[in-house]
Amino acid sequence: MTEQPTTINLTDAERFLKRIDPTTTRFTFQTFDDRKDADKESKLSRAMAKIHHGTLTDLASTLKGKNDDGAGIYVTINETNFQGREAKDIKRIRAVFADLDGAPLQPVLDFHVQPHVITETSPGRYQAFWIIEGMELDEFRPIQEEIAKRFNGDPKVNDKSRVMRLPGFFHRKLNPFLTRIERINDEPPYPADIFQRGAAEDETPVVEEGSRNTSLTSWAGVLRQRGLSAAALGDVLLTLNQHLCETPLPDSEIAQIVKSAGKWKAGSVEIQELNAEYAVTWAGTSAVILREGYDQELGRKTVWFVKKEDLALMLANRSIEAGNKQIPLFDHWLKHPERRQYSSVVFAPGRDVPGAYNMWRGWAVAPDPSASCNLFLAHMRRVICDNDEEIYRWVEGWLADAVQHPDTKPGTAIVMRGLEGSGKGLFVQYIGAMYGEHFVHLQQGEHLVGRFNAQLKGCTLCFADEALFAGNRSHGNVLKGLITEPTLMLEMKYVNAFPVANRVRLIMASNEDWVLATGLNARRFCVLEVPMTERENAAYFDALASEMAAGGPAALMAHLLAIDVTGIDLRNPPKTAALMEQKHLTMTPVQKWWYERLLNGYLLDMETEYWDQPTDQGLLWMVGKEVYDDYLKHARDSNARFRDTPESFGKAIGKLCPGLIRKKKRMSVKWFDTHMGEWVEDTKLVNAHGYPPLKDCRTQFEKVLGHKVDWPEDDKPDSSKPEESGLKPGDADIPF
Repeated sequence: MTEQPTTINLTDAERFLKRIDPTTTRFTFQTFDDRKDADKESKLSRAMAKIHHGTLTDLASTLKGKNDDGAGIYVTINETNFQGREAKDIKRIRAVFADLDGAPLQPVLDFHVQPHVITETSPGRYQAFWIIEGMELDEFRPIQEEIAKRFNGDPKVNDKSRVMRLPGFFHRKLNPFLTRIERINDEPPYPADIFQRGAAEDETPVVEEGSRNTSLTSWAGVLRQRGLSAAALGDVLLTLNQHLCETPLPDSEIAQIVKSAGKWKAGSVEIQELNAEYAVTWAGTSAVILREGYDQELGRKTVWFVKKEDLALMLANRSIEAGNKQIPLFDHWLKHPERRQYSSVVFAPGRDVPGAYNMWRGWAVAPDPSASCNLFLAHMRRVICDNDEEIYRWVEGWLADAVQHPDTKPGTAIVMRGLEGSGKGLFVQYIGAMYGEHFVHLQQGEHLVGRFNAQLKGCTLCFADEALFAGNRSHGNVLKGLITEPTLMLEMKYVNAFPVANRVRLIMASNEDWVLATGLNARRFCVLEVPMTERENAAYFDALASEMAAGGPAALMAHLLAIDVTGIDLRNPPKTAALMEQKHLTMTPVQKWWYERLLNGYLLDMETEYWDQPTDQGLLWMVGKEVYDDYLKHARDSNARFRDTPESFGKAIGKLCPGLIRKKKRMSVKWFDTHMGEWVEDTKLVNAHGYPPLKDCRTQFEKVLGHKVDWPEDDKPDSSKPEESGLKPGDADIPF
């Protein structure tokens, strides 16, 4: 079974209300006890049955709380006087509707008058809404009865003060189900008499004998414009002829009207049906078919790009009449001038791009300052940031900037390392609840840094949860681009790769010590060592989860929107000890050898004089081969898989120590005389290294590292003032 969302979707609720009546934001809401086995006469159940007048924004917190307590959330479809919810309180008919109550949806989809909205209130159960203008109050009931009869819907749904379930809130009679919008369009309202078929004679407008042909021809034009096929038009006109005309026209004249109308534009209903789900668009240099739908696996709406051949196969069993022949519906739609199409695919949060298909769908929650996110903020401070106020302020600012400016990115990422059960996942899930379908949770590295990255389309927050193997250095450049580059090359199967704006902000988490290959000068990551403060504290995490379910993400959004981020340098995260540890784990064998020599203050594995006892001209002179041999020994001892050649070692150490002098120099060399069977010492001309004072080498290494190092205190003998060597770095550039 598909996993259901855990939070309400105010975006769906707002879309539904705006579609029902775009002229107002005030509605009359109703709550009832939704619990299946609840005593409806109990005090709690009666308390749940309340009428609420006002805007969704003002009532969101109240409705959310009641929904969490087990109440169903409904809205009065027709306009009220905001005094009550009885028939006498209804001022205007906004829509007619059908509660299919388990009846199949297909007859509604096949009907020539397409609904403006279809909602799914529980698995496989739908409600359909037709927006109407100009309907009198007393016309409502007979039309509702006709609709219920036509589609085998609930016959009790016929009163003009009826309430229907509001999308975006949970239906809680059985297993919680988030009522959702299945389909919605922006077609204009229908005229009031579009449904009049079998109403009583005194309620039916009569077409007098002299205007029969003109009226029916006009109706035929309207119905063809609204999409009725020529095949169905005859049946409809025969019905209209019988019920609207005082003296019906002969069937032969109806056939002539149908024949004339058959020359007009056809297929609008089918076109509208396909347009609701499909569109043709440019994706880079490729013209592709875009499909919108609900991903049952992910439990959210998404976009796919499909091949023309696949959609043609899916629709191969459907055709449409054009003139006197049947043509495939797919071909008709593809060549129809009214098919839905776009000039490009973009991802532009908060912006309207005329002519383009924008993958931005808005936030999943509306900011609610009346709700609470105090437990989350405390968790972020005490656990995620380990009570470090500087880190807390930076992380809070990073999250605030993501909410305030979703169309930009600072080029930095948050990385959390800690044992399982320390609260990393719940921390990100809480944040992700604000993003809805723009939040992506990945647990496989190939989905983050692999070739095909369709899962990142429309993503503004990505949670890489144990998704990367730090030892795979090939991930580094891809990860760097994902964090910093303004453009994301979107590549999906069967579609040529095309660029979209890269709005992905990345949070990573791992239980492993080594999370990512950073490189020595990595500066894009705020690496956090998450302590075990609340690990396996079930009561603690239950309380945090309850706060999240009670509107915490909406409260968090309100909190983040109020933060001034102008004084926070989001491009430069705090240099944490955890980042330094990641750098150390990522060091090459040469870098590790050099770092350890700088730490202990001796160059040859504690076998030579202390570093800051210069041997000549203020430099510590060493035999190049002895230095390289010491490196090889260190590499072997640490089981390094790759060992540098003398040449690559020379280049690497030169970058780590720019002040290094290399030249030919006579030095005392120890070597083993195989003839004598003993070590001897002699003076030879060798490739020599002259190393600057230890303090200078450490300072230079910190510059390369981009990070201060807590060096051990210097308890070695004081060095004398170094003598000028007269040499410049790089002189006589000899590897050894």
